[in-house]
Amino acid sequence: FGQWGQKAYQHLLTLKQFFNFRTHVVEQDSPGARDRLGVKEEEVRAHGDSFYWDSHSTPAHDQLERELESSSYVITYIATPAATHLPTLALYYDLSDVVLIEKPLGAPPEQYREFLDHAPGGVEIVAADHYYFKLEVRLLQLLLTEERTLRNFLDSVEEIRIEILEEQPLAGAAADIGVIADLIPHAFAIISLLTPIDRIKLDAETPLLVGRHEGLAGQRESYARMNSTFHHQGRPVKLVIDVGKGADNAKWIKLSGERRAAGRSPSYKFDFGKGEAIDGTQATVRAAVRRIREPGVPDNAHLNMLRHVIEKRHPAVGILSIREAIRANQRVRELEAIAVELLARGEWTSYAVGTRP
Repeated sequence: FGQWGQKAYQHLLTLKQFFNFRTHVVEQDSPGARDRLGVKEEEVRAHGDSFYWDSHSTPAHDQLERELESSSYVITYIATPAATHLPTLALYYDLSDVVLIEKPLGAPPEQYREFLDHAPGGVEIVAADHYYFKLEVRLLQLLLTEERTLRNFLDSVEEIRIEILEEQPLAGAAADIGVIADLIPHAFAIISLLTPIDRIKLDAETPLLVGRHEGLAGQRESYARMNSTFHHQGRPVKLVIDVGKGADNAKWIKLSGERRAAGRSPSYKFDFGKGEAIDGTQATVRAAVRRIREPGVPDNAHLNMLRHVIEKRHPAVGILSIREAIRANQRVRELEAIAVELLARGEWTSYAVGTRP
């Protein structure tokens, strides 16, 4: 019942005001866990939900099998440590109608494929890889497909840049996996509106640059830049993705066209953090600023994700089917391998917290 599990549980309490369901929380009965989570266990039970301690002598699966026997629709939400995601999927698969797996997938793609090839059908598996800014991503998708000027502008785009930077330093569970596994999936969910992930080709000379902020205790990267290209309408488009923690606070995608004879390149910037779009695609007028949402309105993507699954809808943009997530995860693992080599060779840049390398 870690950070994401506790956050999800608060969202589920909100959703219980509108839907009729019961939550069953499973926690490993490890040394010290009962003392650490005793108050949380009481809170869960006080809300009319169930709490199970999983151990070899009293497996939670066996208890749940009896408890869920009369249930018509069972959602299993896996928010355990990443390395246990696939074993947990295998263990609770037979009890589930839908399985939702938190990021990262935590096992090589071939292991997931082998499991899926041999598992009986009938269970929908989705990966929360990722629902970040889901509502804004859906709006961006709508604009790119329905607005004629933007659709025409897409045909002339030469470069796309995505930045997902966060002010807080790399710490906690994220420090064990690094920003490539933690934040690149967000960027892939956004760029997947424009190209399949497997069609992205990494730059031959400098596919990846990495950095570490001062005071970082872990061994992973806290900043990464991916340089790549993909083809759109037969034309190469440069793709640059920056992700980082302990840096600036920036979350946006910017599409840029060919530079004009005079002035700046036409561009379209969609700022997920500020909740605005800046349309600079027209040569004869000033860039127009459009409000996406009012400033300060929180992004309730995590709650919306759970609501979609509870409503038995196929999750919208940002929540990937398991096979789509496997393809994205394959590219993430390639980038992680490059990062490990760069860090081992000392080819990384140090930067102060609150800045960027």
